[in-house]
Amino acid sequence: MTYGYLKKGAKRPLVELTIQIVSAIVMVVMAYSAFMGVLTLIELASAIGILIGTYVLTHGKVRAGWILYAVANTLTVVVAFKKHQHIFADFQIAQVVVALYVLFREQRNRNPLK
Repeated sequence: MTYGYLKKGAKRPLVELTIQIVSAIVMVVMAYSAFMGVLTLIELASAIGILIGTYVLTHGKVRAGWILYAVANTLTVVVAFKKHQHIFADFQIAQVVVALYVLFREQRNRNPLK
């Protein structure tokens, strides 16, 4: 959400560079956490999927962004149920439903996504 707010429709090189650096740092920290056993590889893939999904959505690649959201949130559902975090899993299921709804609605309206 912060990325979309900072971007505000126009590409500004400094904001783009800052967001890319922050995203890279977050991904490196998450990868390190996964290799140290704090995160599972599924959690790592889910978190990176959501980061990249947000990035591509804000850059006009709507279909790819929503697909990444759906896949990443589905992975999070699997992990949450394995950890008996049912309320969190339910919220993730709702996010998957929203992502799929957007994809199917656009396809049905014959308004192809970018």
